[in-house]
Amino acid sequence: MYWVAAGGGEAQYMLEKWQSVTNHVSNIHSHQGKLYTECPHGPIDQERDWIRPGSRAYNAVKEVVESKYLLRGIPKLSTLYQTYSLEVFHNVVNHFAPKSHHFFYPAMKARMYIAAFHYNENSQNTQAVTKAGEPRWTISYPKAKKGTSSVAKPVNKGPTYEYVEFLLNAIVERRKKFPSYKMAGSDYERQTADCPGFLTQSFVRTSKQELVNSLTDIN
Repeated sequence: MYWVAAGGGEAQYMLEKWQSVTNHVSNIHSHQGKLYTECPHGPIDQERDWIRPGSRAYNAVKEVVESKYLLRGIPKLSTLYQTYSLEVFHNVVNHFAPKSHHFFYPAMKARMYIAAFHYNENSQNTQAVTKAGEPRWTISYPKAKKGTSSVAKPVNKGPTYEYVEFLLNAIVERRKKFPSYKMAGSDYERQTADCPGFLTQSFVRTSKQELVNSLTDIN
């Protein structure tokens, strides 16, 4: 499905590309579509265990591929925006604001800003190279394959922290602007005046004595 979306094209082209899967797994690489008529991979010389058309396994694959829900959704796949970058950013947020800790709104907001600084600076890191100038790679064992096979993944350059200097300069400027702790505190209270309240503020607090009395009345 990711292969279909990443390849782009108009809605009908993506749909025919998806439907070609049942042919491909059976070693059939010419298709009846109007736009996607054959697989682009060229001849396959190595031996493979192809799925025999009409077999139980083939029918199971075909049932998934031709699901009416998928056939309605495939033409609507996004060809530009994927969730991978968002998931990486969420990992960065978890580093600066772990879910196992509680943070009040101002502290959480500040940590989100720092996470954004770090992500924006390092999200486009290029692949690292050896002293000889060769690209660096590492071996990965995908969970989906349960460790039965491995893939080569590029090793990116380590993160940089140039944004820290920006934050330190901002701290110095703030110290110059508010020379006393009292002045800085007043400004902090002004900036946090619009913090949202606790979710429990909308609840009606019940008197403990009233609950005890209600149990007594029942008895």
